[in-house]
Amino acid sequence: MSEQKQVRWLYEELPDLIKNGVLTEEVAHRLKDFYGPIEEKSKYNLALIIVGLLGTLLISGGIILIFAYNWEYLSRPWRTFFSYLPLLIAQFVYGYVFFKQKSSTAWVEASASFLMLMLAATMALISQTYHIGGTMSDFLFTWMALSIPLLYLLPSRMVGLIYLAGIASFAVESRADGHWYWGFLLVALPYLYQQVWLKRSSNGSLWLTWMLGGSFFLAYWGIVDMELALFGIFGNALILSIYYLLGNQYYHQSNNVLQSPLQNIAVIGALILALFLTYDWPRNYHFWERLFEGLNGNYRGILNLTVLIGLTLGYLSLLYFNRQQIRRLNGLLVFFPVILLAGLVLNSVGAEFWARILANIYLLLFGLYYLKEGLQSRSMRLVNQGIGIIGILIVIRFFDSDLPLMLKGIVFVLLGLGFLIANFFLAKKLKA
Repeated sequence: MSEQKQVRWLYEELPDLIKNGVLTEEVAHRLKDFYGPIEEKSKYNLALIIVGLLGTLLISGGIILIFAYNWEYLSRPWRTFFSYLPLLIAQFVYGYVFFKQKSSTAWVEASASFLMLMLAATMALISQTYHIGGTMSDFLFTWMALSIPLLYLLPSRMVGLIYLAGIASFAVESRADGHWYWGFLLVALPYLYQQVWLKRSSNGSLWLTWMLGGSFFLAYWGIVDMELALFGIFGNALILSIYYLLGNQYYHQSNNVLQSPLQNIAVIGALILALFLTYDWPRNYHFWERLFEGLNGNYRGILNLTVLIGLTLGYLSLLYFNRQQIRRLNGLLVFFPVILLAGLVLNSVGAEFWARILANIYLLLFGLYYLKEGLQSRSMRLVNQGIGIIGILIVIRFFDSDLPLMLKGIVFVLLGLGFLIANFFLAKKLKA
């Protein structure tokens, strides 16, 4: 439940509290003065935004399809004219909204999205008309660079979503030039501070947080030298633990998936990474070697090392600030970097088998943790989540021919016992 919903609930309860003598009218007025007025957002306005965005996407797609159908019959001058026409129309609409409808969220979202998409369409059409060479990463770089002003002229959540997805795609696509991602992220920080941080209880901000967290995690794979263990696996573990600790500090845990973006990204990312490591810990990883120079030149190596040091300091700082709440948090996520660092050490000394066992134990404990939490809170969602994780582990181990049959049998017996015990306690609690 967002802060606005909590305040609205409190205001609805005030009359009964006053009537029953729990609060006086003076205290109720002081509470209203303290929390301020509720920001009213009607479902009608939300519907307008959704309809506006859908209309924008349909119009954009229709224009592109119409041009594509008639493209081969047009001369080069006409192709150039029609290439720029969508962009000119989008700029006209954007200008109208900027001067006349700036206060309308629906108009702002629709016009800003339309302009950003038409910018990409015009770039693609001009490139095709004049046979301008280049890669997908070149296209994404130019599109994102030209879209930066749209983040600030009429701040739009949809533009922010497209921008974050675009720069992450650029980082993954370009690889060698992926370090430009940091520049794109840096110029967007004022926008993200206002739209994600200051308005973090709103639904639009929560969607942006989901995109920011997910895109940064994916972009990291394209930016750093993944062949270096401390940059790759350990760096990803740091990011996921930072997400979890930040989420615990600034976003409350909720049954609504949207309301807890950073915590849920951390859970999903940790499970995927651990699942990958149950199959194989890459044998060609450098552990300490070439840490300062990297594999793609000194500049990239120094930049990656700086990011790694920043992530480590951020992780340690969050551990300190959350020290009083560590016991009630999921330790498997809080200390995920430590666990994976132990696996990397095992892998580096030739004990890859035990590193894989560590990843299997981690997944098993993850499933058991949610089973325990579900049983204690009588939450079928958490119980099913725990059973699902353990079930996935059972399936992948059944088809993993590298593990000895004896170890398979022991793991299956333990998992079966875990299921029986969980069902016994759940049935007992539900009866009570």
